[in-house]
Amino acid sequence: FHFDFYRMDSAAEVLNIGWDDYLDAGGVVIIEWADKFPEIIPAGAHWFEFKTLVDGARSVEKRQA
Repeated sequence: FHFDFYRMDSAAEVLNIGWDDYLDAGGVVIIEWADKFPEIIPAGAHWFEFKTLVDGARSVEKRQA
């Protein structure tokens, strides 16, 4: 499942679209802009940061929540 929190205005808005149902569905949940509402991200989630480097290449780094 893919979510883009960029266009969401509040954690309540995310919860109202059935957030918990997606988490309980047993699939993989990918969230862009997850740091907007970290309070609803489950403990133990994996966080990754994507960066564009000076030469145009991209890097992906795992980071702590």
